[in-house]
Amino acid sequence: MRLLLCIPLFVLATDAINFIVQLEPDENIASFVAKHSVSENSITGQRLLSVVAHRWGNFRAISGEFSMETLKKFYFDEKVVGISIDRTLAIADVQEFAPKHLARISQKESLSPNQPLDYVYDPSLGVGVDVHILDTGVKSSHPDIYGRVSRPRFYVATEDEDPNGHGTALAGLVGGETYGVAKRCNIFDHPIANSRGKTKISAVLAALDLVVQETRRNRRPAVVLLALTMPKNNLLNHAIEEVIQQGIPIVTSAGNSNSAACMFSPASAKRVLTVGSIDVRKDTLAAFSNYGACVDVFAPGVDVTTIDRKGAKSTVKSGTSMSAAITAGYVAYLMGMGADPETVIEDVINSATTNAITQKNYLIKPYTPNRILYNGAGHPTCTQFLFTSFPLGF
Repeated sequence: MRLLLCIPLFVLATDAINFIVQLEPDENIASFVAKHSVSENSITGQRLLSVVAHRWGNFRAISGEFSMETLKKFYFDEKVVGISIDRTLAIADVQEFAPKHLARISQKESLSPNQPLDYVYDPSLGVGVDVHILDTGVKSSHPDIYGRVSRPRFYVATEDEDPNGHGTALAGLVGGETYGVAKRCNIFDHPIANSRGKTKISAVLAALDLVVQETRRNRRPAVVLLALTMPKNNLLNHAIEEVIQQGIPIVTSAGNSNSAACMFSPASAKRVLTVGSIDVRKDTLAAFSNYGACVDVFAPGVDVTTIDRKGAKSTVKSGTSMSAAITAGYVAYLMGMGADPETVIEDVINSATTNAITQKNYLIKPYTPNRILYNGAGHPTCTQFLFTSFPLGF
């Protein structure tokens, strides 16, 4: 049976990159390489002409430097199970003296007053993943995100890229060098909200249309951060659900009204990842955070340090938007490691730390999950990461 195949067609046809091609268990490697004019000597297992064969048990694969022309042929061959870039394995890196929100998501235990604040992470850090931020704009010149921000041509260029600061704060938590989870992701700025942080459903729909078009065009994995909220709206929910059906996960905020998240959109949409806020000082639910069955996971959201729209400064923000941004960064982080866009939301939920939030918070908040975002201390265990491939970026 054919598994996920995702060939990075952005590479020029003349380029040769190291790839691994898994074959069906009953496929004869010699026949396969002969059919595609690859060196038959590769079946010896020796590195000849940049091609090596691998086989044990039911596993059959070849690895080597293949052109895009050859990879296209592999893609349409029914005997090919999967194709992956020959990615690098590395020990987990550590950001010492990290912000509290990063330290909290890379450990299961509550933060203690005298512990080192380290953010332990895999060095892939969301490389090659596009994060589309639908918000007030992003200050692209901030040093923490400089060189990784793009704005679709649909939007009119303005001197003040973010008149509110909310969108820039989110970008810093998604992918900023100092405060971000996915420090190597690509950031797409969709400035749909005004200086007061307000927008219309039609603007959200137009932005989602651009997201789908851009993802189809560049064939990179993408995630949407939509940290805006309104009373429950079925039309908006349906639109969001269809984007998710296209293989583009969407992360949203639970809302800041201390009420049931199911009363709001997009938080009530099916398969969206809805994020509430905790205060990491004592692992308590934030007083403002929405709750209930529509919340999937909680993340730091009280006094979170991130980048500011003014110069190269930092600022401190609170709200479920900040929690959603941290979580969107983690979704991009997982996808940069090869997580399947179709199941990455489940991966986030299943890997969360459970029963760490103070129980007394749940007395009058029924059906609220007790889950805190957790990055596996740099070592997620999701098995579907093992054999997928994605483009590396623009």
